[in-house]
Formats: sequence, structure tokens, C-alpha cells
Amino acid sequence: MKTLILPPKTLPKTFAGLAEALVPLVRDEASHEEALPMLDRLAVTPLNSEQQQYLEVLTDQVERYEEEHGPQMPKRMSGLQALKYILEEAGMTGDDLARLLRLHRSAAFRLLAGERALTVAHIRRLCDYFRVSADLFVQ
Repeated sequence: MKTLILPPKTLPKTFAGLAEALVPLVRDEASHEEALPMLDRLAVTPLNSEQQQYLEVLTDQVERYEEEHGPQMPKRMSGLQALKYILEEAGMTGDDLARLLRLHRSAAFRLLAGERALTVAHIRRLCDYFRVSADLFVQ
């Protein structure tokens, strides 16, 4: 697929025009990567009804692709597994966790090894930082 480059004032006004610029099908990583800039562009532009329809179709396609191919959090996991998963998805290490929770490095690694439990203060910081529910960490 070709990379979408539209000058600021040339966003097509019709569904067909938008589909000509970028077919609203997301089937692989390349089409996913090409759809994201179009979504960003449409999200900050006042849209007519046809442009809105195109945005909805493209959004559905991107969401479906991401659900099928994106990282999936296991349905049932312990608080420790959830912590490890969230850290991995955020690209964070045990050292990053230590800084976040204001712990000594060895204490953070003991948490990750399951040798130490999260405190209420730790859970609050994690929830605030990652914007998740405390239920995720409570077993």
C-alpha cells in the first residue's frame, strides 16, 4: 500500500473520495500503520456525514485488527502477573518499578519475584500511574 499524504485542505469530502485516498480495510500491519494517520487526521477535523461514516468504518477496522493481532491480556491472572504484564506493555523494567514505587531496587525485584507483596500505597501509585483499577492487583 502507498503511504497516505494529504495536504491540509485536500481531505476528500465524500466516502468514495476518502476510500480512494485510503481503502478502509485493515488486514495486516502495513494497512494498520497506514490507517492510523488517517484516523488522527479525521479525529481533529470537523466532518460532514460521509466523512463521519468513513471514520466509523475505518475505526471499526482498526479496532478489529487490534483485537485480533494486538497484545492480549490474559483473562484471569494474579496481581503479580498483572503487574508484570503492565510493566512489559509499558516497556518498563524492575528499575523503573523501583523509581515509580519509591523503593530500593532490591525491594522492587523482590516484588516481581513474588517474595514481597504490594502495599496499599504501592497499589495506589500503580493505579494512578497506569490508570487502572486496584482490583487488578488485589488477589
